[in-house]
Parts: sequence; structure tokens; C-alpha cells
Amino acid sequence: AILRALVASFIIGGLILLFALMAVKDLAAEELSTGGLQFVVLDTLGSTIGEIFLWCVVVAITVCVLAVQAAGIRLMFAMARDNNLPAGSVLAKVSPRFKTPVVPSVVIGVIGVVILVININQPQIFSVITSIAVIMIYLAYLMVTLPMLVQRLRGKWQPAEGKFSLGRWGLPVN
Repeated sequence: AILRALVASFIIGGLILLFALMAVKDLAAEELSTGGLQFVVLDTLGSTIGEIFLWCVVVAITVCVLAVQAAGIRLMFAMARDNNLPAGSVLAKVSPRFKTPVVPSVVIGVIGVVILVININQPQIFSVITSIAVIMIYLAYLMVTLPMLVQRLRGKWQPAEGKFSLGRWGLPVN
């Protein structure tokens, strides 16, 4: 599923860029280098429909950001509940009034605001933070798959009995 998602994202992203460049009336337009896809959308769809489309993009990005924030809150709460974070007892409390983990919500929100404040007029910091986040996701994935691969290569990997197994395809997929 991950490979299909990556391949599909690569193909769809490439097609979007290709079609965007094909839709531009003037490839030598200066606005193309500074405005990017936003210029293409406005130039191709016109100001009214283009603006509506771009506002839909803003809403979609906002929803994605909220989903990431919610995932961060859930992760912080779960790790605190399992005593894997400093001040875990405070972070693992659920508000009796709101029925939600308020402290992790506030902490994750403050971390997001701090990142935004640091980023003001310094887009290179945003690039660094994004790059580190992407690298950390892959490192976390590698921390699970690498030991499994080592065990498979040593012939010691045994899936849990009665659980899903890839059988002989396990090694190539791993």
C-alpha cells in the first residue's frame, strides 16, 4: 500500500506539473517563476474560478494540518499514558469537563505556534524543519523494518501464530 501510494503520488504530482505547464499561455511569463502553480491556476481558470479553487486548496491544507495536529496530540497522550514522556502524569490526564487531554492539546498547539514564529521571514528554517520531519518519519519506519529484515536474513523470523503472514513474499517486501 505504501509503495502504491508513493508511485501514485509521483505519477499524479508529475502529471499535475506537466498539465500545469501545458496550460500556461506564456511559458516565458515572469509570474510563472514567482507565482508557480498559483499563477497557473489564476491564469488558466480566470480570477473568479481560480480564487475559488485556491480557497478550496487553503481549506484542504488546513484540514490536513488539523489532522497532523490531532495525531500529535494522540501520540503525546498515548506516550504519556504509558509513562514514556517527562511529566507523563500531567500529560496523561483527561479533562473531566471536556473529556479530552487538554494539556497535550495546548503543548502541541504551542509547539506549532513556536515553529511558525521562528519561520517568520525565514523560509529556510521551514525547509530544515520539514526535512528533519521527513527524515525522522523514515528513521522511525527503518527502526521497525531493519531489525525485522536482519531476523529474516538470519532465518529467525517467525510471524505470530494465527496472524497475517506474507509467506515467501515477506523477505522481498521487507
